[in-house]
Amino acid sequence: MVNAQGQILTFYQSHRKTINALAGHDCCKTVDRAQGSEWVDGILSTGRLHGVGFLKDRRCVNVALTRFKARLIVLLNVRCGIANPFWTALHRFLSYL
Repeated sequence: MVNAQGQILTFYQSHRKTINALAGHDCCKTVDRAQGSEWVDGILSTGRLHGVGFLKDRRCVNVALTRFKARLIVLLNVRCGIANPFWTALHRFLSYL
């Protein structure tokens, strides 16, 4: 998934290291490192089991969501997502598309 066509992003450095270790190569970047980059497809792994952390920061979320031209898969713990009005509204909006 790492090329000009696609990328995996996460908000957390430790999560990036875990994904890359499991994949056996450098396939994941943090959202901070992705600023200014663009891909056709992507996966955003929010990496949270408790609380919302970076998911509360709309600027970080904006960078993460706007890096991809065509398709984006968001991996989000539902309990974390529903605790945040922004993610709830985004889910509601996308459900109608």
